[in-house]
Amino acid sequence: MYETLETPYSRRPQTHVSYSELNDSWHISSKSLYFGVMADDVYGAKRINAYHILERILNLKDVAIFDTMEQDGKKVKLLNVQETKITSGKEHCW
Repeated sequence: MYETLETPYSRRPQTHVSYSELNDSWHISSKSLYFGVMADDVYGAKRINAYHILERILNLKDVAIFDTMEQDGKKVKLLNVQETKITSGKEHCW
């Protein structure tokens, strides 16, 4: 992960992948701290970086992008099909 996404050496001690048997899930720490060509453009997308995508893949979850809209005075999440298609292409890189 470090090499592929070109994680800066100064950030590597803060970023680790861990698995919790208690809730049967993977977690990548500090995944929102990184911005760069590899994490955002090559393996990531405009609204979700590669670290978030990788964590969702490890947890066998779909990578989907939602927009929050207001309908009838309530906030509703709607699937953004175009952004999700772009992100799905990045998912296959892993």
